[in-house]
Amino acid sequence: MKLIDIASEFQAIYEMASDTDDIETITKLYNELNEDLEVKADSVRVVLAKLKSDSDYLTSEIKRLQERKKSIEKNAENLKSLLMWTLQKVGIPKLKTAKATFYFATSKSLQVSDEVKLSSLPDEYIQIEYKTNKKALKEAIEAGKEIPGVTIVENETLRIR
Repeated sequence: MKLIDIASEFQAIYEMASDTDDIETITKLYNELNEDLEVKADSVRVVLAKLKSDSDYLTSEIKRLQERKKSIEKNAENLKSLLMWTLQKVGIPKLKTAKATFYFATSKSLQVSDEVKLSSLPDEYIQIEYKTNKKALKEAIEAGKEIPGVTIVENETLRIR
């Protein structure tokens, strides 16, 4: 029997209890359903534990792969720097091979020194980003302050031990 069916059966027992005085039948049906529910709940717990284990494994695998990616990117950067250094030392501004062309290109990038303070820059060069301070809002609401559109909502969650 599926969990959804067990819920429907419990509802049927409730309705039956409203219409009849046959307590023995109601008790028997209730006990059978309760046993089914316990078996299903235990099965769900096992599945949840497996899913948590899978999630934990994937989290660690993501971390491992991110570290591997970073290592590969660093190796590629070092190899490119080595080739660049070699071409500069030999004095070759452009190298054409059968498969690729290597050359030096110039580009411009903005560099702002650490000593530059935001207060010293004109306003048109400052970008301000606003975001909600949820922690401060929660503390204010809990302290009794009323803020339009802000409420604390209680959520019910299922805990399994």
